Amino acid sequence: MTCPFCGAKVWGDPCASVLSCRDCRAYAKNGRVIYKGDGGHKKRAERAAAKKAAMQKWRSDRIKSQADRTGRQAEAAAKVEAAFRDRAGVF
Repeated sequence: MTCPFCGAKVWGDPCASVLSCRDCRAYAKNGRVIYKGDGGHKKRAERAAAKKAAMQKWRSDRIKSQADRTGRQAEAAAKVEAAFRDRAGVF
């Protein structure tokens, strides 16, 4: 028989009181669905790939923001240095 939630082939007695799918972890007990599962290995792989892509985007955005921040800090430091040089000539 196949799992109704992920489509994987499930081995076992279809009339048993406890049915479970090893792929998506779906679980039925006494004819009631206890847990619908997580979609099986295909869905888990899709979610993992989406999570990895989101993490890579977050990292690249963070690197860009840090570069912008250090650039602004360097500009501010240059302005302070210029101000000190101007004041040094006044005294």
